[in-house]
Amino acid sequence: MQTPPGRSTVDRKSTADEVDLFLVERLQDLTLASVTVHEFLHDLSCLTAEAFSLPDSPVQCAMTLLRERKPVLAASSIAAAHSLGDIKYDFIEGPCPTAVLEQAAVHIPDLQREKRWPQYVDVLNQAGLHSVLVFPMDLESDGAATLSLYSTRPGYFDAATIEQVRDYSRRITKPLRLAARLVSGGEHSADLRAAMDSRTVIDLAVGIVMAQNRCNQDEAFNILVSASGSRNIKLRQIAEQVVASVSEAEAQTHFRQ
Repeated sequence: MQTPPGRSTVDRKSTADEVDLFLVERLQDLTLASVTVHEFLHDLSCLTAEAFSLPDSPVQCAMTLLRERKPVLAASSIAAAHSLGDIKYDFIEGPCPTAVLEQAAVHIPDLQREKRWPQYVDVLNQAGLHSVLVFPMDLESDGAATLSLYSTRPGYFDAATIEQVRDYSRRITKPLRLAARLVSGGEHSADLRAAMDSRTVIDLAVGIVMAQNRCNQDEAFNILVSASGSRNIKLRQIAEQVVASVSEAEAQTHFRQ
């Protein structure tokens, strides 16, 4: 979908229209078909790579969701493990943190001539990549995201393509906001589940202590707290030991679906 340098304004407009049609047709299907947020992010990376590739010059894409400028979920158009997918390394030094910090696109026309971020550049050079384009995306209260494109060809991202990618990044902001919101909700659900699991085993232990000591609930709970303090271990661990003393099965929290 990329417009090579030297093409006319009409040709570039036609290519932009093709990208629009491509995006509208595929993005809705992608949103409905993806099962997890990570799968959606991977599929969107593949879609983006396809949109800006040429038959003889494939583009690779990586996307990252961030909260408080820290990556919380990343995916790339490459299914297998690859240096581009190592977003944690990328966020130690490289164009992605720079783009997020400065809230501006970072374009590296030729990695062979890039003097910044030597370790990052070395990794990409070893992977046979020669040009990079990174756009930050403000997801407002849902955090931020980065869209990174990589090409094996120096100077692949010309001025017209950069504008197309800029427009494209704006168009995918809402789906990425939804993805970031789902990630946040998933983290909250996981925290809630862990808290409920902990509460379950403590409640079971309180019941066991009540039966063994013929005491009320508050007294049983205080006995567990006292044991936790005297042994210098967490209350949940004490509770797990009490439950294990009467049952080999691990305590389970049951949710009604």
